[in-house]
Order: sequence, then C-alpha cells, then structure tokens
Amino acid sequence: MWSKAKPVLMVLSVVLNVGFVAMWLTHAFSGRPEGRWPPPRHRVEGEVWSPLHQKLGVTKEQWQRIEPRLEAFQKASKEQWDAMRRTRLEILDLLSAPEVDRAAVRAKQDQLLAAQRKMEEMMVENLLSEREVLTPEQRKKLFELFREHMGHRGRGGPWRDEREEGPRAPSRPDGGREEKLQ
Repeated sequence: MWSKAKPVLMVLSVVLNVGFVAMWLTHAFSGRPEGRWPPPRHRVEGEVWSPLHQKLGVTKEQWQRIEPRLEAFQKASKEQWDAMRRTRLEILDLLSAPEVDRAAVRAKQDQLLAAQRKMEEMMVENLLSEREVLTPEQRKKLFELFREHMGHRGRGGPWRDEREEGPRAPSRPDGGREEKLQ
C-alpha cells in the first residue's frame, strides 16, 4: 500500500511547494494574503502604504501610477490564490478517499498547475508594469530585495512591515544571521 502511495505523496509535496512559492510572490506585492494592507481605514490618501514601496523610496508621483495597478493585482492574486487553495483541498479529498482515483488526482494536479502558471504570469506582468515606473536605482533595489528574500526561510520578507511583526534578522545560506535590515 505504501509503495503505491509514495508517488502520490511526492507529487502532493511538489504541488504544495509550488503553491508556497506562488504565495510568496503574492506576499511580495500585496503585503498580506488576507487582502489589502493596510486596511482602507488606515490608509492616508496619496501616501505610500506598501512596505515594499516604502523601502524602494517611491515618490508620490510614482505611487499614483503604482497604487491602482497594485490594488488590481492584489484583488486578482487573492482570487487566484483562493482558487488554488480550493483545488489543493480537492486534491487532498481525492487522496484521502478509500479508493484513490489516480486519473482524477492527475486532472486536479493539471488544474492546479495551470492556476499556478496563471499566478506566475500575473506576477511577471505586475513586475513588468512596475519596472516602467521605477527608476534604475529603485529597480536594482527591488530585485536585490527579491534575491535576498529567496534566501529567507519562513514567512514575510525584507520589506514586510516590522511594526506589525517585530524585527527579524534574515537567515543566510550558511545558517548564520545577518544584521537586521534598516
């Protein structure tokens, strides 16, 4: 029995890991998976509320161009993430059934992979639109932050709002700790 389940569990593991990466991409621009951050009642008209964009030092003029795109991306990525979550749950339901229908599991995996591909396309499109607004220095800093984040374990990133979650020194690949980001 376990020898038959191992390939299915391995595929499920890969699917969940890809989902984690997709969620990270969503975090990078939305700030919070639950939706808009900060909530509309905490936003100040015209002020940069995104911790990532604050770190990039975007101007109010840049923010006027970025914010509507970011809000549209947040809404679309949340909807896409919710669809992916539902599909993952359907896969788990199929895997936990007394008799596993491998064809149905594969079909759901294909559905999930297509949804993840769409999420990646949305992310790339969002990055390309932001590149048009950012200065060369800001673009360089943006991609440095992304590269740095790829070495992080756990949730959040170097641009997250430390007022909400407290300070955290990023981990290094060699297992050491770096100084807290300023």
